[in-house]
Amino acid sequence: MLGQHDLIVMDTVETKTLSHPLAVGLLNHWQEALSQGRLLRREDIPCRALARQLPFLLLYQPLENGADWLYRVAGTALRARFGVDLTGRRLSDVVIPEQVRDRSAIWNGLLRERRFHLRKGRVDSAEHEHIEIEIVHLPIEGSRGEGWILVGLFFDGSEMYDGRQGALRAK
Repeated sequence: MLGQHDLIVMDTVETKTLSHPLAVGLLNHWQEALSQGRLLRREDIPCRALARQLPFLLLYQPLENGADWLYRVAGTALRARFGVDLTGRRLSDVVIPEQVRDRSAIWNGLLRERRFHLRKGRVDSAEHEHIEIEIVHLPIEGSRGEGWILVGLFFDGSEMYDGRQGALRAK
């Protein structure tokens, strides 16, 4: 079952580098915590250092031992840009089973190995043709010490988002 996202096609490939300033900032913040011997914690996420990234973040809680995932938070910029709020939904309600298995395998590996995963590509849909994106997948600690996944999804114009119903500031 595809759910509400059956008209959105995301085509991405793994990458070793990022160019979007908000993606780079998110990764740097995560790496700083790791250099201190710990993962970011869920409680660390709403902070001044990540204020500009918050609208572009997705927070996933594992279900069924990491076979499925719950969207705990979907950033306001993503909701505004793509027209859907995923908060409280299961990944399996939104994407096809093969994608659930693929993402689960990647995310469970990130949690085991305490490493990040980067992707670049594009999103195409009826309303948004060819949006270039960069995605940062990060393992973090949930409220009780369990592993969660934090994803930053950044696109052209993200750095101009001002937080009002998807409004972009003028350059």
